Amino acid sequence: MKSHKLFFEQYYKMYRPFVSQLNQKLAQHELYSSQYAVLKLIHTEKELTLGEISHHQAVERPTITRTVQRLKELGFVQAGPGKDKREKMIHLTVLGENTYQDIRHSIADFQLKSLEGISEDELLKTIDVLAKVHQNLTSIEGE
Repeated sequence: MKSHKLFFEQYYKMYRPFVSQLNQKLAQHELYSSQYAVLKLIHTEKELTLGEISHHQAVERPTITRTVQRLKELGFVQAGPGKDKREKMIHLTVLGENTYQDIRHSIADFQLKSLEGISEDELLKTIDVLAKVHQNLTSIEGE
């Protein structure tokens, strides 16, 4: 099998169990990995509009709207006034911040366990390769 096919085959073999196990860890907080990704992004950026979240996550706005709505229902985020009346700024609530802090420690442990036996050099090379694939995919989108 050609190396490019093996690369994507290995990626899929890794991705599915990673997300599945991550979702199991997040289930106690009634979250899925995609919702956690938005929670983490809002934690990092402090405040974002739905459009900004959509752009950062490379996900269509209606999907982000549903995700943020679910995070609101859980009490993790709330909307405040934006730059104009049409947009709202989404930010974490105290519960959202506390939940994020609780989750991030268990996620970090999970990530470290999943990388056992991989050297720092191997990890950095893989990060570089994945970043280049992402860049290629982004440029293909625009064609």
